[in-house]
Amino acid sequence: MTAAPRRRPGESPGALPGDLVLAVETSTKSGSVAIVSNEGLRVEIMHGLEATHSDHILGAVDQALRDTSISFADLTGLAVSAGPGSFTGLRIGLATVKGLAEAHPLPIVAVSTLEALAMNAPAGRTPVCPTLDARKGEVYGALFAWDGEAGDWRALVPEGAYAPESFARRVAGATEEALFLGDGAQVYADIFAKVLGKGARFAAGPAHQPRAAWVGWLGIARLQAGLTEDPVSLVPRYLRASEAELAWALREGGRG
Repeated sequence: MTAAPRRRPGESPGALPGDLVLAVETSTKSGSVAIVSNEGLRVEIMHGLEATHSDHILGAVDQALRDTSISFADLTGLAVSAGPGSFTGLRIGLATVKGLAEAHPLPIVAVSTLEALAMNAPAGRTPVCPTLDARKGEVYGALFAWDGEAGDWRALVPEGAYAPESFARRVAGATEEALFLGDGAQVYADIFAKVLGKGARFAAGPAHQPRAAWVGWLGIARLQAGLTEDPVSLVPRYLRASEAELAWALREGGRG
């Protein structure tokens, strides 16, 4: 999904005035809603690891608007974390944003979950490796380097669903040192450390959780670049087939 120049806070001399984005992030067990402007974060509300997104996300949207005294009429657009991640979580997030866009005509921008997760890492020379546990012995991952001149992520290893050791070897082939973050880094830390040795560094605590704040910040850049989505055709970016798709393919194959 990388296309628009992306600036970190403090790097926005060319930002358009007045952009205000409501962002939704539901790709993992934790979820969050944020309102972000060109100047930075206005509010962010997160719910816990075991929360059900459908039970909390609309309430969080309402609270964010009330806490900031912002109305839908004040917003420039909506941003959503589009994947990869939990199949159910992504569907809930996209359905929420589509419903809001229908009720309050606003453009939607879709943001890569892995790119948003990578923004938890400090900008620097060390490449960043955002990962999510994809279950079934796989990891969703990518390796990014921050290009300060372009204000954008540069992919050294493309986003995909990988076997953990295979992914680690691809990372090792692209860099001697990488900062791993995300729940995939927590689950497969031993494998990543075995392959990269001392070159494997790991984030701590909340840095492993994707945040709506970064979805909104990256969403502003996409909005300014005109990279909006058609709500009808917008679907989650799973990076691999869902259980339903696999079962359908198996049934169709058996019929052949």
